[in-house]
Amino acid sequence: MKNLLLSISFFFLCWIFLIADTHISQSDVSGVWNSSNSPYIIDGEINIPLNHTLTIQAGVEVIFSGHYKFLIYGRLLAYGTENDSILFTAQNHTSGWHSLRFFYTDTNNQQYSQLNHCIFEYGRAYSPNNDSGGGIRSYFSSININDSIFRNNSATGNGGGLCSYYSNINLNRVLFWGNSAEFGGAIYSFSDELTMNNVSIVNNIANTYSGGLYTSMGNVTLLNSIFWDNEPRDIDNGGNLIISHTIIEGGTLSIIGDGYVNWIGGNIDEDPLFVNSSNNDYHLLPDSPCVDSGDVNSPLDPDGTRTDMGAYYYNQFIADFSAAPTIGYLNLEVDFTDETECNPTSWYWDFDNDGMFDSFEQNPTFYYNQSGIYSVLLSVSNGIISNTITKQDFITIYAEQPPEEPDNMQISVEGDNVVLSWEEVDTSIYGIPLVVDYYLIYQSNNSNDHWTFTGATPDTTFTHYTVAGFIDKMFYRVHSFIGTRQELDQYVERYFKKSDNVILSNE
Repeated sequence: MKNLLLSISFFFLCWIFLIADTHISQSDVSGVWNSSNSPYIIDGEINIPLNHTLTIQAGVEVIFSGHYKFLIYGRLLAYGTENDSILFTAQNHTSGWHSLRFFYTDTNNQQYSQLNHCIFEYGRAYSPNNDSGGGIRSYFSSININDSIFRNNSATGNGGGLCSYYSNINLNRVLFWGNSAEFGGAIYSFSDELTMNNVSIVNNIANTYSGGLYTSMGNVTLLNSIFWDNEPRDIDNGGNLIISHTIIEGGTLSIIGDGYVNWIGGNIDEDPLFVNSSNNDYHLLPDSPCVDSGDVNSPLDPDGTRTDMGAYYYNQFIADFSAAPTIGYLNLEVDFTDETECNPTSWYWDFDNDGMFDSFEQNPTFYYNQSGIYSVLLSVSNGIISNTITKQDFITIYAEQPPEEPDNMQISVEGDNVVLSWEEVDTSIYGIPLVVDYYLIYQSNNSNDHWTFTGATPDTTFTHYTVAGFIDKMFYRVHSFIGTRQELDQYVERYFKKSDNVILSNE
């Protein structure tokens, strides 16, 4: 019976897995592909016909079971997101799939295709005639490609990642790595209008000409981009090339060809300092020369700072805050200060670690009326991106105060100075040791009169200078204080309004 139940369970799980796949045989395709029917297994050559549109939604995986082409005569809209991209890949990484192929969509008055947050991998363009365009091949077509990755694609002819002829191609925040071809390991462009903004072309290889970009005729613009570690060089140019605010390894010496080069400015030849290029992590390190080095006329990065070079911006929008005091007793008033850079516009505070937001102010005050140790969360947003920080065990509230006044205070007069000394306060609450950080000294001309704050010291002695020669009698009190110097200053400012006159003895 046990074996029967296991068999039934296994069959049920397999059935669920199988019906989740959507198999597409050789056919025309249009309509909508959604994540609930993903992955889409492509079992033959497929085609978007003229005057038809296929929309692929976020999270879809398109997996080719063989070396099949995806032909586009109509319009392809692939709308991935930052957290849920669209994947084009092959079951067999060696034989691969035969790329997206756009044909005459401009000539036939089709609207431009849009590819957002897509990954193109293991595209293989090979044939007896040296096929081209491992990931994408375009003829007389218009394509916008944003926030996407071309990786590990190859062609025996031109353009391991992208190959285009007589097309209008816009690349924005696109990464090419690990692609290879005979000409243009990453990109081959012939008589195109090609614009590349915030594009990283890294570690691509060509057998004959440039591993990065090969251009012939046409107009190509490079802006805020990175060319690095491409073999045998970065660029072969046979067209009109405009370069601005771009890192090119080797500078102009890495550009070969008889085409025209307009080297506008802001271009540098420095290591872009990737996080880990050996593991294909091409995000930027904080001290990268690419950070805040893009064209000042370009739109700001999502963190609100000047645009960086390359496909990935370095996020400087990091939540941070401070508070004072962070240690105290019941009914403690704590002032919180937002220290997030890059101009956040909204704030969400959770002061007592209960999962509920307690304030939406930038610099709020919170009263703690229960003892305990509290973590504090701040989430900030600038309307485009958000960031959250939690400081664990940040606020400590004790149920009762330690002894305020130390024992065995001694007073002596040395010339015009009054010297106070006392025993160190050493106690605990609920078994938690309390170490006094400072002792606060108060004075009065009359023991029943108003007490004035005089100074503070971390030691068990305090000297009140030049007072004995002017006053007949003086009364003193000493209170213990737990907290940092900053918290002490804020405590005095709040309760005595005399922080400018604080005397810190022996510190």
